[in-house]
Amino acid sequence: MRVLLPKIQKPAAEHVDVVASLQETWTPQPQHLRAKSFPTPFSQAEMMTHVLGMLKLESGGRPEDITRVNPDIQQSYERWELVLLGIALGELSIETVDLRQPTFDNFGRMVADLRDECRFVTLIRDLRVAGPRGTALLVGGTDPECLFWCSPRIPTYWNALKTRISGHALAPDARQLLSEWRTVLQANGAWNLELGPVWQKALHIALDGVPASSSTAKLGADARFVGPVYLEVPRKQEQGEVDYLALYLPVLARGWGSRFQDLLFLKPVERSAGVVTLEDTTTQRVIARVAKSVGAVRGDSAASDPTSAVSSERFEFLAGVGRLDVDESAAVHHGQLHWLDDHNGQPGYRSLVVAPLLEAGARSLRRAVTEADVRAFPTLFPDALRLVFAGGEATSADEVRVQLSRHVTARRSVGVALPQTGLPPKAWRPGLPLPNVVAIPSVKSAPAVGLVERYGPDDRAQDVGELRALGLAMWLFYLGECEIQPERGLVVWTADEGQELFGRVRTAEGATSLEVWPHGLRLASEPAERARAKDKRATLQRFLVTWARKGEGENEDPRVWGERIGAMAALAWIQWVMGGSDTELRPFGPATKRAPEVFLLGDGMGLPFFVDEYARE
Repeated sequence: MRVLLPKIQKPAAEHVDVVASLQETWTPQPQHLRAKSFPTPFSQAEMMTHVLGMLKLESGGRPEDITRVNPDIQQSYERWELVLLGIALGELSIETVDLRQPTFDNFGRMVADLRDECRFVTLIRDLRVAGPRGTALLVGGTDPECLFWCSPRIPTYWNALKTRISGHALAPDARQLLSEWRTVLQANGAWNLELGPVWQKALHIALDGVPASSSTAKLGADARFVGPVYLEVPRKQEQGEVDYLALYLPVLARGWGSRFQDLLFLKPVERSAGVVTLEDTTTQRVIARVAKSVGAVRGDSAASDPTSAVSSERFEFLAGVGRLDVDESAAVHHGQLHWLDDHNGQPGYRSLVVAPLLEAGARSLRRAVTEADVRAFPTLFPDALRLVFAGGEATSADEVRVQLSRHVTARRSVGVALPQTGLPPKAWRPGLPLPNVVAIPSVKSAPAVGLVERYGPDDRAQDVGELRALGLAMWLFYLGECEIQPERGLVVWTADEGQELFGRVRTAEGATSLEVWPHGLRLASEPAERARAKDKRATLQRFLVTWARKGEGENEDPRVWGERIGAMAALAWIQWVMGGSDTELRPFGPATKRAPEVFLLGDGMGLPFFVDEYARE
């Protein structure tokens, strides 16, 4: 049978030119803007990209009223902004999936092949609302060009989300947090409103009215990162070109930074599947887990995938490396070692977590990654890495890491990071201001003991008084009311039924350290003891003269270090007694002779004691 087909006429040349011209410049009319205008599996993302591209900025960066063009565009943008704030407020969660996983079959592999940068899809869910098949409701996803796209199949959901977001008490804080996140991008040359991707213009409009800030304090203290998401950013060198970065998004979480610093006092333990657990050494309770491997996300089939070698490098962070899971109800009541660095032959957090994550970052970013890189561009790195360097750093090159007492860690102030460093005696001289944390070198192989006087910002300062309490014990010894018990390694207040003021304690690792006991801390803060010392002004003056110039010897001499520790403690007590200054006391008079007793602090380092000659008459 012969089949007759219609004859296809070749179009005229001028008609071909017109069609080609239309294809290059065609965009859907605003009134016809629907997902069907973009016939690809990424239609919702491409439609949102077009919507955000139609947003306009007037002079001064103010957004233009887009409702004059098409109310539907305004509705789409409002949903985009709801997703942005929903994630920042913790109302929405994100979940990264690999389209090459067997779960998604050949269709997922086909979609991943369409756009290589979209192999890892980040889904956005509302954990408060149940979706089909018993899962949390899927409300959208992320995309490199538009950042977020919104599901079109849940029209009634968006009004409910709008009610939750608009009435949220922390919405202003979330906007400020996003503003600081934008500041980090600007500081690293990854922001350009005119030539950058459309999501940056949309974010700028969403933050209209939020004052720009050069500080990123809230981002470091009150944010946890989720993601990462793969985003377009403007290329630094070439105008109009884009790069792709795996960026983490901030979620408002009050005190998250300081709570993470608390975790560094927990012992890291290597587990299977690339997981490190952080455990309380006294209760053996697991407080947090850090996932530092992508194997569980990529799946075993990744090894047989011929493209996995390249993809795993490019998308290392997209696979969720460095995820931190914390037991929100955990209270850290311990006083053991600071586990950032290795000690006593056991690996610390730096070896088990930081080093592997830096290596993963180097593979992902195609260059070496240092701690300075993390501090400069923290949004490229997960909490398990960026929070180590974002807070708790030494304020000067002289400061060293310290371990804190149980008393300090148990009384930690919510939202204020515990101190991690202190000034060692070799870095202090008589006449210099007293440090807030003194690092007392301990025995070999053990970290320095940190005596904390106070810590935290001025508006939330936490008064501890450990250095002052040590000074009080030295003052009571000066009055003849204290004694050292060498066999027990304790300083005891004999005038108060032998109460222990400070002494040596043995840790789980067998190292000895100095610790001030609660009784001494309580005495050092009581107004009655302060008034009694102030009444003995002449004796207090002699006490000041005794310690005024101690510690002026050789800087590397451990015996001089012991004198400097004593001088700092004595001055801390005197200044507290006198209301913050010792200027009312005249720095002259007879210097008291040294007592035969010495409290040994370490190899060749002892804390000297003095006794007032008039007190023993």
